[in-house]
Amino acid sequence: MGKRLFVLALSMALLSPACGLITTSEPVVTPSATPAPTPTSPPTPRPMVTPTEPPAPDWHRHETDGFEIWLPGTWESLPLEREALELIIDMWETTNPRVAEYVDFFLQAGLYEQIDFWAMDTESTQFVSNVNIMSVPVPVSPALYVTSMSSELERMEATIISTSDSLEINGLPAARIEYHMPMELPGSGVMVATGVQYAVSGGSSTHVLTFTTAEEQTSEMAPIFEMSANSFRIFER
Repeated sequence: MGKRLFVLALSMALLSPACGLITTSEPVVTPSATPAPTPTSPPTPRPMVTPTEPPAPDWHRHETDGFEIWLPGTWESLPLEREALELIIDMWETTNPRVAEYVDFFLQAGLYEQIDFWAMDTESTQFVSNVNIMSVPVPVSPALYVTSMSSELERMEATIISTSDSLEINGLPAARIEYHMPMELPGSGVMVATGVQYAVSGGSSTHVLTFTTAEEQTSEMAPIFEMSANSFRIFER
């Protein structure tokens, strides 16, 4: 039961922004003539990306096809394929059982299929501090994001600590929400996690960065979360 409640709370926290902010309507289909095929040009390759400077010593740059982010050297990004995650669990079961257990939670819930990036602090002890990034395929204003996500978090019995809808991250409008959420961990009872979530709106999508740690680690992790979030950069296509 504890594992199921923990995974459910985590998955809802990750996926609620996308579910609550995207609305669809049934398109009206009208008959049309089949157009003649036209020549197409090969896709334009994305230009070379110039790496940015690290925000602090011993930080590492992590890059995906659409964005980059910097994290401390003790943080590791994880693959988002089932087979690779299973290998990581086997590798860490003896050397870092807490991290292995957390990865297993994530794997069994299938959350790795819903996000674009995932990294964790491999030196975490009681609770594995982590960050995940997911893309919502619509531009969402910071004000709308704060309003919608605050309501969703309160519905999940989270306590909102602070919000801001007037931030800017590398020239893009952004929002920030910090909250406390009770979670039930196997063998540890109920604990309180601190979540700090940023929504960065750029182009035709919104990127949601969710940092999570234990409440008692908040003061230690807060400057790390802030520096990492401010290093986030979306690549122009």
